[in-house]
Amino acid sequence: MAVAVAVAAASRRCSPPAPAAPPAPRAKYSAAEEEIFKLIPKHIMRGTRQEYRQHKAAVKLTPSQKALLSKMRRRELSCVYAGNARKERDVKFKQTSSRLAELSQRNTSLEQENALLRQQLAQLLGR
Repeated sequence: MAVAVAVAAASRRCSPPAPAAPPAPRAKYSAAEEEIFKLIPKHIMRGTRQEYRQHKAAVKLTPSQKALLSKMRRRELSCVYAGNARKERDVKFKQTSSRLAELSQRNTSLEQENALLRQQLAQLLGR
């Protein structure tokens, strides 16, 4: 009987935990951010400083909305800068890849020429 109790207790401890509910999907923007996007669209926030200032001046915002707008503008500009950096990196990668292919082809042709010249030298020296 003591063995059965010990086995039952051990099986309770080793059972896997109940699966947790998956986290609820998070909205990309808060309600306050969505409201600001209605007043000043994303393409304006990503645009030039002058364009942004004109739209900002035309819209009435509370101090808390102004603070959130500044934060959103910085976030959008960060996305713009990151996108530009990715584009530049891709261009550099393509340039480097093409240069590598050119150098590899040149190396192959020089190796062939070198082998031919060594063969001709060996014939001239009588080896």
